[in-house]
Amino acid sequence: MTYIKRALVLIPVLAALLLQTACGTLIYPERRGQSKGDIDPTVVIMDGLLLLLFIIPGAIAFVVDFNTGAIYLPPEDSIAGAEGRTIHIHPDDITPETLAAAIHEQTGVEIQLSEEDVRRLRARSQR
Repeated sequence: MTYIKRALVLIPVLAALLLQTACGTLIYPERRGQSKGDIDPTVVIMDGLLLLLFIIPGAIAFVVDFNTGAIYLPPEDSIAGAEGRTIHIHPDDITPETLAAAIHEQTGVEIQLSEEDVRRLRARSQR
């Protein structure tokens, strides 16, 4: 009898855990807001498995992932998952202009930085 009680408790816990991990919106929050692109097979498989096990939550997972755009792979020019680069600049020489020039030299991308941006970068790097 205790085996059945444990199973009755364990099944909803496992279902809740599966619901939390099978939704692309929760796994890839940085993808929210995308409106089109290539579909991520990993998210489709997770949502599909959820659909097979629990019809209503699986359908909801598909709807949410398509609505938020989390089911789509990030664009190729996205920096999500890109390898970071370290640019060495002496802290006393960091100005918006020198930092923008260094970034342009390394990436080919021209950006405009303000003193506030540089202050935020300094504060973030000191954490």
